[in-house]
Amino acid sequence: MHLTVLGLRGIFLRKLDEGIQPWMTCPAQTPTYTAFLSLRTGFAFAGYPLHKLKRGTAIRDWGGSGLQRVKAWWLAGLVCLVIILAGTGFLIYGMMSKVDPALLITETMTNAQQARSYRFQIQSDFSVGSEKRSWTQVEGEKADTSYHFKGTILGTPVEIYQISSRSYTLDPVNKNWYVLDGTDLTRQQIYSAEIDPLANFKFKTVQDPKLVGSEKINNQNCWVVEFQPEVDSQYLEMWWQNCTNRLWVSKRGHVLVKGMVTAENKNSLGTWLTMTVTFQDFNKKIVINPPE
Repeated sequence: MHLTVLGLRGIFLRKLDEGIQPWMTCPAQTPTYTAFLSLRTGFAFAGYPLHKLKRGTAIRDWGGSGLQRVKAWWLAGLVCLVIILAGTGFLIYGMMSKVDPALLITETMTNAQQARSYRFQIQSDFSVGSEKRSWTQVEGEKADTSYHFKGTILGTPVEIYQISSRSYTLDPVNKNWYVLDGTDLTRQQIYSAEIDPLANFKFKTVQDPKLVGSEKINNQNCWVVEFQPEVDSQYLEMWWQNCTNRLWVSKRGHVLVKGMVTAENKNSLGTWLTMTVTFQDFNKKIVINPPE
């Protein structure tokens, strides 16, 4: 049952006018029972004469000034709101305590890696001290053995198709397409992070997984898990160390909504990578046709 403070006020007053103590008319441990007790507590904090709140006593007979009544109602509503918020907090804490982050990571990533199709957006940045520089801003899609992405890498426009064993690369200067047969860019280092973003979220082991909160992403309520992985990515293993991952996993269905990698460059200590990838449309029908 969802009751606003104003709604409770009306019910509270009506029952008292009928000579009934409202908190005695509801089953214990229900939202209405708790809310009525909150209002009663508010009157106590306001110094209102609770001994007059008894059977046969009408509102007009309580005594006290009109200002005191207003203060009592405001304080009762405030106490009610605090109790409701506290109860919500305990409910969220109880739900979080039942989530096993290690199992959640395993289930989520297994489903994502097995997906036949999805769409994605990637934002990657370098940071050295307080200086930050954009590295990659791309969006794309995958369908079976075909991939496509476009955007900018280090400020240079890029667009690439990988359809089976044929790749198409757009020349940013003359706008011509270069076609290579027998080339699988997903197996090459140069664009591996962009053409197959889920490759950045393959792990040999997961260390110290923990549930760090919840957040709403793209209208989806998500669990947020954090951990230090032993990565299973040639690109990350070659160039980066001290990796920390965060995953945003939908509470409904345990679908990967967003992933973030932070790592330090092995050859330039103090240089950090932050890569954020958002995902949509897992296993939806996606058709990738070669460029014309």
